[in-house]
This record gives sequence, C-alpha cells and structure tokens, in this order.
Amino acid sequence: MAEPAWRELELRARLLTGGKLTPGSGNKNIKGDVVLPSVIIECKYSSQETFTIQYEWLRRLELFNPSKECILYCGTKTRNFCYYLSRSTSRPQSWKTRTLHINKLPLFIGTEAFVWTLEDEDFLRQFR
Repeated sequence: MAEPAWRELELRARLLTGGKLTPGSGNKNIKGDVVLPSVIIECKYSSQETFTIQYEWLRRLELFNPSKECILYCGTKTRNFCYYLSRSTSRPQSWKTRTLHINKLPLFIGTEAFVWTLEDEDFLRQFR
C-alpha cells in the first residue's frame, strides 16, 4: 500500500537532507518532521493548487528552535517548495493564515520578528 502524500513529503525531505524522521512529531511537543544537528524541517502537504500557511507554524518554529536553521517544506501534487527562516528582522506583521497559489508564491513572508524566504526544494540538498 502506498504511503499517504504527507508521509511521502516527509520521506522526500529526509532523502534530500540525510536527516532523521521524528516519530509522531505532530503528536508530541517536538517540532519538526525531519531533523539534523543544525536544521529542523516542518513538512506540510496540500492536495490543492492553493496552500494555506498558518502564522503559528512559523512562530512556533522560530520560538522553539532559536539555534537551528528552520525550514517549512511544503508540497502539493504538482510542486514542492520551502520557506526558510532567514533571521532577517522584519516589520511586525499581523496575520493568522495566508492562502497562497502555488504559481504565485511570495518571495518573502514576515512574522512579528523574522522574514521567511522562498526557495525551491533543491535548497534542502545543501544540508546533506
């Protein structure tokens, strides 16, 4: 039986980075589906051509992992991409969710403290 799409995305992140899967990461106080010594990757999948990013996902990664590179790895049926925490400061931005179309992704997304920068999934290979 084939793996669910969200699980295949986690396995792909592991393959690209050489990281370790975090068992039950969504059920525990552990953040990140794939971890490496200096990197944490949270994986999110959508079966639609739009993708909703929740502000709390980004802030939780920022706050729980101040010493690690943080990456939100997003997948859809037709495209995988990631936003990485660039640690550049930003003007505070207030939003709860952002619905993005996979063909019109913003280059940057700001939170109240930092900027997240869009990259292709090949960006993950540098951590291998």
